[in-house]
Amino acid sequence: MASRILIVGCAREGAELERRGHCLAHVVDARALPQWLADPEGWDVALLPPDLALLHALHKACPRTEVIVLALPGERAAAIRCLREGAFASVRRPCEGGELDALVERALERKSLRDAEAHLLALRGVLEAREKLPEAIVSAFAEALSAQSACLLVPAPEDGRLTVAYLWGGDGQGAHAPAWVHDWLRTEEEPAIVGAPSGDQPPQRAARGPGLVHPLTAEGRLVAILTAQRERPPFGPADLERASVLAAQARLALENERLLQHVASSDRLVALGQLAASIAHEIRTPLTYVLENAGYIAEHLPRFSPPESVQPTRDTVTFTQMRRAASDAVDGANRMRDIIRDIGALASADESTQLPFDLKEAVRASLRMADAELRGRATVTLRLDGETQVIGSIGRMSQVFVNLLVNAVQAIGTERARDGRIVVVVRREGARVLAEVSDNGPGIPPAMLNRVFEPFFTTKPAGQGTGLGLFLCRNIVRRHGGELRVRSTAQHGSTFVVDLPADPTQPARQRTVEADAPAPVVTLN
Repeated sequence: MASRILIVGCAREGAELERRGHCLAHVVDARALPQWLADPEGWDVALLPPDLALLHALHKACPRTEVIVLALPGERAAAIRCLREGAFASVRRPCEGGELDALVERALERKSLRDAEAHLLALRGVLEAREKLPEAIVSAFAEALSAQSACLLVPAPEDGRLTVAYLWGGDGQGAHAPAWVHDWLRTEEEPAIVGAPSGDQPPQRAARGPGLVHPLTAEGRLVAILTAQRERPPFGPADLERASVLAAQARLALENERLLQHVASSDRLVALGQLAASIAHEIRTPLTYVLENAGYIAEHLPRFSPPESVQPTRDTVTFTQMRRAASDAVDGANRMRDIIRDIGALASADESTQLPFDLKEAVRASLRMADAELRGRATVTLRLDGETQVIGSIGRMSQVFVNLLVNAVQAIGTERARDGRIVVVVRREGARVLAEVSDNGPGIPPAMLNRVFEPFFTTKPAGQGTGLGLFLCRNIVRRHGGELRVRSTAQHGSTFVVDLPADPTQPARQRTVEADAPAPVVTLN
């Protein structure tokens, strides 16, 4: 969709922008501005003369429109006042070259980020308003059944154990469900009335009884369980039918809440990607200056030597030290350039563009981006084999490996940091390319192993993970025609395997004595 740009005066600049495909409205007479500001579709960017009255009128009518002030040489003071009052930028007329076009693009990027932020804040407000959803469900359930007590049980993400989300008619927030509920679920999947427990025997299904249990399932997955208790009169078939109607609404509300969280998390990831791309773009130009000048100094310093008459002392900085410092500065700036390039590729990766790339390069890029997380917390060993070219998006696959590396070091934890080890292996097996990321953390419990790729499943503390990382990684790998698998042994760590089809234009090498030699090993501390 073409960007909508409002121009007050400035006919020459408007003609240039129109040739670039923007949708323009040109207001010749500023007195007609109010009727243009009332346009229901709004404006992305406005180009105004340095007039505070016009700026205030536009901000009042269109607060999310970015304003660029076009000032004549004698209007510099007025342009500065407009910048202080919230204009995005100012440019001197007549504009030269692509200066105005570049400013408009930056203004559009800023508006896009601000719109994304406003959208996320609105979603967060909805989520905060729905925080009492478990209480509302249980209260309605208890009141409709005239129950003496009722509760909502949800599976804990760590081990699937049922935990009380809300208890009506008694205390016990956060307590676990009684053992008989777990036993009952092993043999019963349908809603039921249950009788009173007899001795050590758990309650059994009954035509009438003091207890009612109703599982809430979606696509074969247990979402929650509603339970209610009432001594007199005992629950009967009519109560069970009424409970089923209420449970259907409760399941729908909980699933809507889950989907809403999914949308919020996805939008947050999109906004972060846009922000990363914008920051990388802003840093790239000043970094070029640093690289060029540091390289110039490092290149020309060796031509100089201190005069023979100068006797070095203990506190004298030698030319050798200066050359070493200049070389370190160049190395550091080059590392920054590589990281910015990788972040830009990650943020703007387009899976619709399928190109051949070496999977080893995606691993190396991910190591650069995850360096801050890995440093001092684990030793990373690389075993990179020969022809490992695949087809797809190197940015998206780098995203997968960043997530796997960060998950690995977080699994190791700070307690094991001294002995933490991560091994990354990339190799060719026939028509497949395999990449394995292994850690020596505590491993994944068998009960949780089949759930690690589910959306919103996380074992991290609240606020430290969305539970979407591995879910998104598996989707990315599958869109590349591959599969993401995991194997784990308790107390011996986990291994995640990325299995991708090899580039068919790159045949596997013939197995020879030399080819069977171990892949080169690189260890990063």
